[in-house]
Amino acid sequence: MIKKTFLIALLGCCTNIVSGQGSHVDSMKQWLQTHPKVDSEYIHVLHSISYHLSEKDVEQAFFYYQKAQTLSDSLNFTYGKSLAQIDLGILLSNSANFDASNTAYFKAIDYAEQCGALILKTVALNNIGDNFLSLRNFDKCRQYTTEAIPINMSLKRVRGVAINYELL
Repeated sequence: MIKKTFLIALLGCCTNIVSGQGSHVDSMKQWLQTHPKVDSEYIHVLHSISYHLSEKDVEQAFFYYQKAQTLSDSLNFTYGKSLAQIDLGILLSNSANFDASNTAYFKAIDYAEQCGALILKTVALNNIGDNFLSLRNFDKCRQYTTEAIPINMSLKRVRGVAINYELL
């Protein structure tokens, strides 16, 4: 089981845009080399690298997504499977493949529900809403975004609620 502070730090990495991302990604890659044990922490770091690289080095981001997916499957780590599907959804959305992106996000939601990871469910719902906004399908954007709001509120995720209302 991961330490709560580590999980919070990684989720913070995944939701904040930080300056100097290159050095941040480099430090996460270094962490992988010095912590070769494949466990939930390792998979979280793979996810975080994929997320941070998703807009500037798609090929490398895809490599880290695939690694997170493969290792999550081999460990039957459902939370990691959800993270990997979110990574895939982001990569597909960035290439304007919104239907395939939504398919990945719906898989992420299924995995998130299986392991009780409401935070991942809200991320996927928000991203689906964002995809529908890009497609100018405002009704579906509203539908998925609105579904995320009460979950984010129950989790006291003020930033998540703010993102939801921004989409609306």
